[in-house]
Amino acid sequence: MKIVIADTTFYLLFYNDIKDKEGLYHILQKYDMYIGDKIKYELRRHITKDKDFSLLIKDIETDIDFGKLLRIFYQFLLTEYPKYVKDISNAEYEVIGISYLLKQNNKLDYLIIDEKYAYNFVMNNLNYLKRNLVRTIRFLYISCLIDKILDKKYVIDVLDKIEKAIWNGENPLYLTKDIWNKKIRPMILELKGE
Repeated sequence: MKIVIADTTFYLLFYNDIKDKEGLYHILQKYDMYIGDKIKYELRRHITKDKDFSLLIKDIETDIDFGKLLRIFYQFLLTEYPKYVKDISNAEYEVIGISYLLKQNNKLDYLIIDEKYAYNFVMNNLNYLKRNLVRTIRFLYISCLIDKILDKKYVIDVLDKIEKAIWNGENPLYLTKDIWNKKIRPMILELKGE
């Protein structure tokens, strides 16, 4: 199975935004998805009562504090480029750090980050991880059309639920109506063959 690590936003999409735990379980059955302690902490309200999630996810336990490790580099960027760099949470540092470890062992296929600043941090500073970096929507698209792991009907259903949440005034995956119409709608039309 392909190996994936995702930020909290990916999981919260299914738990909160589109309320589709079964959809999340479907992905967890198709991919080896890894999670660290900080992401588990951020998701604690959802996963403490969710035994299925605990059975499907792969725990990574490590003594490394990725927040401290990457924060040194990140603090330099904050000092040198204060207008262009925003702080990212410890969970996002952890996701980036674990991804780096997995990549070192040739075990990383996808790093899913939807939060803008963390995504840009990887894009602009960690070339080593750039090829693996995707946002949730792109991950679903690739999983369907390129990897052929998720079926089209399932992906379209998830995207329809995201679109409905956006039109209901919610902000799943930090997407606005404008971004949805310009960037995501063409992907949906391609998936539907229109």
